[in-house]
Amino acid sequence: MNDLHYLTIIGAMKAGTTTLYDLLCQHPQICRGRRKEPNFFGNDKSWNRERKFYNRLWPDFDQEKHKWALEASTAYTKSHTSKVAKRMSLYGNRFKFVYILRNPIDRIRSNFDYNAIKSLQTNVSLPHKIRTSKYASQLDAFCEYHDVADILLVDFEQLVADQTKVAHDICRFLSLDHFDFQVVGNRNDTELQSNVKKRKFSASEYAYLKQELAPDMKKLHDKYGVNVANWGFDLR
Repeated sequence: MNDLHYLTIIGAMKAGTTTLYDLLCQHPQICRGRRKEPNFFGNDKSWNRERKFYNRLWPDFDQEKHKWALEASTAYTKSHTSKVAKRMSLYGNRFKFVYILRNPIDRIRSNFDYNAIKSLQTNVSLPHKIRTSKYASQLDAFCEYHDVADILLVDFEQLVADQTKVAHDICRFLSLDHFDFQVVGNRNDTELQSNVKKRKFSASEYAYLKQELAPDMKKLHDKYGVNVANWGFDLR
């Protein structure tokens, strides 16, 4: 079909994906695409009509220079994840994935704030946002069709604390040459806006969120080795 290899940041939404995308685009062996979030595999129209032309999203890809074509469609882990992962598998062993994991309750709160700032639909149900924070279930869907060794989990807090370390870890994951990355500025519109009332969860809402997320958090710890205790989940 083509000989491109793809690096895909699959989420999570509101977990620093834009910052990481801009950071990685600095590397001379990574090619930036036409759009950060093409959502090619999650869009039935693009998939049915243009599946052979995914590589055209990177018109500047240079086989002599680039090793990876980069995109960051967080929609891949928002809904229809199994369908997305299966479609990607039809391209063969050409994908590696980065999944940024953020405290799931903080991610949900930031999601609400983002919708308010952008004047987006604010009546999306809380259960829908909870599903987007069920990281283990999303990983299960990708691991059904892809090798777990091709998925790198990144800690959001570590990305915030040390962008260059995270970037160098990803370079090793991709077998890229060492590169001196420059730290990029805060790209989080939610954090930069001070004139929008931020969402605060009541005690009952917080308890509900923890209860709904607990089984997924346990699997994330047991199966994928993520220290969810740092997010306030007690697995005893």
